[in-house]
Amino acid sequence: MERNESTAKSKGCPKQPAGRAKSGKKRSPRGKEYSPGSFSPGEAASALSAELLDEDRCREWILERLHPDGAHCLGCAEPILDGTTLHNFWQGNRCNCKNCGRWFSATSGSFLQNMQLTFAQVFLLASFADYLSCGLTLSRAAAALNISPDTVRIWQRRFKAIGSQITT
Repeated sequence: MERNESTAKSKGCPKQPAGRAKSGKKRSPRGKEYSPGSFSPGEAASALSAELLDEDRCREWILERLHPDGAHCLGCAEPILDGTTLHNFWQGNRCNCKNCGRWFSATSGSFLQNMQLTFAQVFLLASFADYLSCGLTLSRAAAALNISPDTVRIWQRRFKAIGSQITT
């Protein structure tokens, strides 16, 4: 990840060593020499992209946080009990409430409503939020996510707005 070191130091951001980690020669139990490969955090950061994340796991992680009390209709607040509707809800697809007839999805009414990104992209954007304040460039974050820097900036604002609403 591209970082401004002075910004990172002043904000207490984690340091990312650059370059390839060294690996020494090893001996197998049979006495043969071999050199296991390795990689550095800097290399991993350079290869980071939304494609490396499992979309299903990211969707589950996000939706479980949006709906800690389970799936409910946005219109009538009744719990979703129908198997097909429940499946559609947790898949992030549109659902039709059997009680009130309203159409909605698991992201309806949330800050993710009408998102045009994958759940993996949203997960990485949320993960990058702290690093963007530590010197990760918008262009590097955008390249990792295969989106425009303007989209990163918009989502950065969304996460800041949500962060100011969360009380601990």
